[in-house]
Amino acid sequence: MHTEIVKRLFSNVCTPGNFPQPGKESVTLDWLLENTNLPYEAEEQAGLNLMIALCGWPFGVRLLLANEKTLKYMLERKL
Repeated sequence: MHTEIVKRLFSNVCTPGNFPQPGKESVTLDWLLENTNLPYEAEEQAGLNLMIALCGWPFGVRLLLANEKTLKYMLERKL
């Protein structure tokens, strides 16, 4: 049950009119990636922390790995 609540909350970050029904997860993820891919370290770190937290949920892992923007973002990072 908690998974469904978290999934709905995440999916409605950018589509709040749908709540309590599921929103568009891909729209929220695109927004997250846009705001993480900034030259400001604090914002990027916050976005990465959210992506790590999403990996704790089955829907989050599927969502992140299914989005080509996520993979591109991760591959373009420099160590």
